[in-house]
Amino acid sequence: MAGTAALSNVCAQGLPLLRNTRRGGWQTAQEHLRTLTNGRCRFFADSKDENSFYSGASLRLDHTSLQYFHYDWPQECRTRTERSAQQDLALYIPLAGSFSAQQRMRTVEVQTGDILIVGSAGEIQRTWQGRSELINVVLPLESLNRLLVMEYGLDTDQEIQFQPLTLMKAEQAPTLIKFVESIVRDAATGAPIFSDPLVAAPAQSTLLHILLRSLPHNHSDHVNGDRSAVAPYYVRRAESHLIGHLADDVTIEDLARVAGVSPRTIYYGFKQYRHMTPMKVLKRMRLNKARSDLLGSSMGPRTVSEIASRYGYCNASQFSRDYKSLFGESPQLTLRRAGTC
Repeated sequence: MAGTAALSNVCAQGLPLLRNTRRGGWQTAQEHLRTLTNGRCRFFADSKDENSFYSGASLRLDHTSLQYFHYDWPQECRTRTERSAQQDLALYIPLAGSFSAQQRMRTVEVQTGDILIVGSAGEIQRTWQGRSELINVVLPLESLNRLLVMEYGLDTDQEIQFQPLTLMKAEQAPTLIKFVESIVRDAATGAPIFSDPLVAAPAQSTLLHILLRSLPHNHSDHVNGDRSAVAPYYVRRAESHLIGHLADDVTIEDLARVAGVSPRTIYYGFKQYRHMTPMKVLKRMRLNKARSDLLGSSMGPRTVSEIASRYGYCNASQFSRDYKSLFGESPQLTLRRAGTC
């Protein structure tokens, strides 16, 4: 309980104030859960007494969804949620009450203060009785896989995997709980900062990094390895050159000449300290700057082609493919979300 007490208070006080909050009985619960999950979740209760209480609300952080549920049901209740392979990662964080969860042949008992990690395919059933309050964090597994490739240097076929129904204590992930608390607290202000696309995208990136470092998965050792060592001067000098020449056709030989070392040394220096090749670092720099420009609201009218050209892309179609591979959406969609077209 100690790990989620503050989060519970923030949710109870702030989330019911959101405009999309739904309150009611059995029918409200059933309809709201179907809506939030695009029909994948079904709600069952031994009693359909409308005097039983349900309250639910949701908010978004870029592609991440936070869902808050409060049930006060004297009879047994169940939800069944269909999950396909590589669909999404869901964290169930109970704030009051307890429930059992079953997937395949595994059943776990989840108490207040626990975090249930659901990242594998197959129907999951959740069962509880009485008061139950929880918050779910749901995001595409694809987002985590992209981050592992672009930030941690893993290959595209090394997808993240979670054991079915992994259980951990919230107190083992204090940074994650505090970050979720900050998102909820911000949403309850009435003028949330995290709703701004300029803030939401980097905030979600931060959340993804926290998740990768906080949750147990098949790449935990790699993600939590020693990345604190300061990169040698030649890597930092080469990076400075890249930052100043994002629109230029930079080669590894150029970087070696600037840094005063061999191309081989540059290549393996980046692999060791940046976990990717120099050219991958350059691509990520270009795309991150392009995203910042697309989201920026003070630069005046602009097009995707103009921004692609600004950062060294002669082919706008290639830029769009690279951009979508990194950020999970087209540059045109980013531009629309920023309200500039």
